[in-house]
Amino acid sequence: GRTVFRQEHDGAWKTLADKYEGKKLNTPNDIVVTSDGAIWFTDPPGGMYNVGMVGPDVQRYLESQPVFRISPDGKKLSIVTEDTVYPNGLCFSPDEKVLYVNCSRERVIRAYDVNPDGSCGPGRLFYKYTHPDHGNPDGLKCDVEGNVYCTGPGGVWVHKPDGSVLLRLKLKGHATNIGFGDDDWRSLYITMIG
Repeated sequence: GRTVFRQEHDGAWKTLADKYEGKKLNTPNDIVVTSDGAIWFTDPPGGMYNVGMVGPDVQRYLESQPVFRISPDGKKLSIVTEDTVYPNGLCFSPDEKVLYVNCSRERVIRAYDVNPDGSCGPGRLFYKYTHPDHGNPDGLKCDVEGNVYCTGPGGVWVHKPDGSVLLRLKLKGHATNIGFGDDDWRSLYITMIG
């Protein structure tokens, strides 16, 4: 539905964002909620081209592919950054002072300093993937030590907080997303294609 929504405790669905300045969103993709209750999401157009999308479903209204932020009170939708060709995964450093956003088309991760008002400073290159293996940056997470995990060429890459590569978990299929889980949050779950 090209909408960010929430299911309430009573089962009802509440729309949080479906338009920006009167224009329909692209196709909201990855989403993160910070400790203050603000909701951050990437908005590339890729979902418009899924099987079954027709007519107005494939019409683009926004000229950019932004990262958006919904204020903690839910009343304001603002663009955080528009400098990414195809924003996909996003996550925060443990102290929520740095926002990481990856770009599947440019094969990069950018880092943004987060201001107290919820805006972000200019992006800086955190890492550029040049490895020839199949796969582009997609799922993105940060651990409690500040290491950044990203699905990418040939598996899952783990970067130190300075962007350098700590390790690559090489996988045979195409990793698309990741998440920490189990009671101790020490297991890494990976979604894959192929």
